[in-house]
Amino acid sequence: MISVKKVCFVLVSLLVLCDVSAKKQETEKADVYAPTDLSSKMSRIKTKTEAQKKIASTKKIKLTEKFDLAESSMFMFNYLGIAVNQENMAVFYDPAYKECGIRYDKDRRFVSFSRKSLIEIAEAFANYEESFDTQTLSTKRNKTIAKYGKITGRYYRKEFLKETNEETQTTLGYLFVKDSPYFVIRLKSKEIEKNPVQPERNNKTPNITLLFNRNQMKKFLEITSVDNVELACENALKELTEARAKAEAEALAKAKADEEAAGKSLEPAKIEVDLMKDLEKAEKEKNAKSN
Repeated sequence: MISVKKVCFVLVSLLVLCDVSAKKQETEKADVYAPTDLSSKMSRIKTKTEAQKKIASTKKIKLTEKFDLAESSMFMFNYLGIAVNQENMAVFYDPAYKECGIRYDKDRRFVSFSRKSLIEIAEAFANYEESFDTQTLSTKRNKTIAKYGKITGRYYRKEFLKETNEETQTTLGYLFVKDSPYFVIRLKSKEIEKNPVQPERNNKTPNITLLFNRNQMKKFLEITSVDNVELACENALKELTEARAKAEAEALAKAKADEEAAGKSLEPAKIEVDLMKDLEKAEKEKNAKSN
């Protein structure tokens, strides 16, 4: 049989172990939870989010806006429609429609053509040059203005609050002005000029007639060639990529600077936490000595 002494010894041992365990639990450090100002931290998170949004927006940049390929010139009829005047123009590429075109009249008017139409213009001009070299051009205007057929062109005009952007029938041919022949691209206007006083006298806007000498048309076809346009698009994309990379770098630098500034503003809160730790430590040491 188990003696009473053994039972007492076991019970005393268990009580000692429980007391030791309790003392060990008492020596565990409690988590310090001090109230701190989190407004700066939240501001830093917000700043990062805004920077990330800015970077994301730059990644959405695509080649969609018109950009110039080169500057050149052409001829247009004067106000009376008798003589022609040289006009400066810019040859551009429009990625939205994948068309090349001409901007003129102080950047208020645009005409553009698809790749298919540009090929037809090049073929018409080749026929015109052949007739020019063999001196078989006709001086009968009504028979030559649309001699090389019809294509589709686009006409864009922006004036005051009025804006026009439409595809329109375009003819290719040539005509003589004061004994000099010009290759002609003529766009049929669909616009109506309204007469607010007498609506019954509303008139169609005159057709757009673009005239080129041989050098001007050769230059236009060279500028709008497939190889030249592809190279221009590559360069434009490269510029956009570099601009995007620069924008990303600037956004990240700003986010980092804001983060560092927010970190400095958290220093007073850190000092407060350290002070509370020191006070707790001193309180515990005081209690230990008193015990």
